[in-house]
Amino acid sequence: MERLKRYLDYIEDPDNELVGNHTRLAAKRFRIMETLFEFRREGVEDFIFFAEECCGFQLMPFQVFLAAIIFGFYHVGTNNRVVKEFILFGSRKIGKTAIISLINLFIEQSTDLEDVELYTCATKREQAQILVRSINKVVQRYDPDEEILEANKNDIKNKHSLSFIRAMANNSMKSDGLEPLVATFDEISAYENYDMVGVLESGMVTTFATGQSLILKLTTANFNIEYPFHAELERYRLMLQGKLEEEEGEEDDYSTFPLLYEMDDPDMWESPQGWAQACPALDIHPVNDDFSLAPINFYYRRLAKAKKSGLDKLDFKVKNCNLFTRDNTTSFVELEYWDECKRLFEEDMFYDRKCIMGFDLSSTSDLTSINLFYLPTDEDPFFRTKVFAFTTQKYFEEHRGTLQKFLDDGELIIMGERTINELKLLDFIEELINDNLIVSLSYDRWGAKLLIKKIIDRVGDLVDIVEEYKQTSQHLTAPIKYLKKLILDGSIAQDGNGLMRWCMGNVNLEVYDSGNVRMSKTKSSGKIDPVIALVNAVGRYIDLEELEGNLIDEDSMLVI
Repeated sequence: MERLKRYLDYIEDPDNELVGNHTRLAAKRFRIMETLFEFRREGVEDFIFFAEECCGFQLMPFQVFLAAIIFGFYHVGTNNRVVKEFILFGSRKIGKTAIISLINLFIEQSTDLEDVELYTCATKREQAQILVRSINKVVQRYDPDEEILEANKNDIKNKHSLSFIRAMANNSMKSDGLEPLVATFDEISAYENYDMVGVLESGMVTTFATGQSLILKLTTANFNIEYPFHAELERYRLMLQGKLEEEEGEEDDYSTFPLLYEMDDPDMWESPQGWAQACPALDIHPVNDDFSLAPINFYYRRLAKAKKSGLDKLDFKVKNCNLFTRDNTTSFVELEYWDECKRLFEEDMFYDRKCIMGFDLSSTSDLTSINLFYLPTDEDPFFRTKVFAFTTQKYFEEHRGTLQKFLDDGELIIMGERTINELKLLDFIEELINDNLIVSLSYDRWGAKLLIKKIIDRVGDLVDIVEEYKQTSQHLTAPIKYLKKLILDGSIAQDGNGLMRWCMGNVNLEVYDSGNVRMSKTKSSGKIDPVIALVNAVGRYIDLEELEGNLIDEDSMLVI
């Protein structure tokens, strides 16, 4: 238990700037509990032995502290554990999933109760399955021959009893008759409601009497301060401050233990001290001298990206600094980086050069846009982009002040009075197809399906290379991030088109709790249709690369 003593001494030091106030208060709460309850070293040592000797994991000091909180305290003279609800709030890269997987499997294997139920819950079943897969990895180390446990996609079953660990979604409809011994809520700050929390807690009535039931809540901050966890977080802070009864009129029986790793001041988001407060696994903590999950250089790299773009800044502050933010929209890219991509265009650069055509079509109010995305060649290492934009006379008159310059410069074409003249558009597209080596045509299904059919009817040999590009955040995230990478590192060349520059500056991204993003027309400051056409083309390029086995490294996509 030397690691526990060393860690407590470390976080209790009032002069330690690498430890946040609420983490320090967690140590104080631990000390108070030592005076009120029975602390059994053997319970903690059993878990450490299981994790390190049976499963081959090396626990960090803060994880030993976590284990001591859950498995160390008992009501005097009983086998009833004190802590029934444990909350871990910290940044990404601290090994939350691994430690929670070990806890679930340890309880399933060590309990003297028969036929126990353990549930892992997330906003979607797929996310809950991720945690089950993490537990599966522990099972592979603990029971490689599956003599005891059977690991499946949605659950892990004990072969010698009816016990299981099962994944569930927060919106699951099949929730009757559950009697969980353990309920784990992954990334609970992203839960829009606590319906499943209520269901599983109410199902614990039977198992609560055993003194072994446990609720685990683990999460990083997110973009939704209106969701229940954000309000609950304030209650946890009051609990650590010893003000719960004074402020809320609620008696603290120490059955709930929040372990909060957060910055004392949100303005510390650019400092290593702030990062350390939010991330107990950071390698600059002296107690992590033997083993660390989060190198400080990773944070410096993320900070450098954050200073270049609003998207990366928002992402860094929420996920790496564990700071809630009220706004989940951010600009796409600073225009200075787009301007630096302006390069000379000569017609002979595009002869017999592979190209992907991206569409974003409209009939009345938006800009109908076509983007030609040219792939690099041996002679020219740059991706190159050309944009063509069309509008109606009616829309132009309504927005003449903004659009006149683009019309004068030949960057905007009026094609129809009140709606886009489809016949003229088809003629224009056919000419582009004939003049370029099109390897794929990528379109947004909305408003385009009939037009695409007519294009195929005209140019029959396109039928095998026309692909719809779905406009969900799940599909759009990769091309948006890859396009941003191309812009930031100067790998894409643009011809100085003023309309495209204006649209690029208008783009705002909507960021989701999953880390996915999409360009939002409603939250952007102006028209963005030509940029969306480019994103559709980039998305198709990524798909083609993967089909041909040339996988694009996700680490290069400004991934979260």
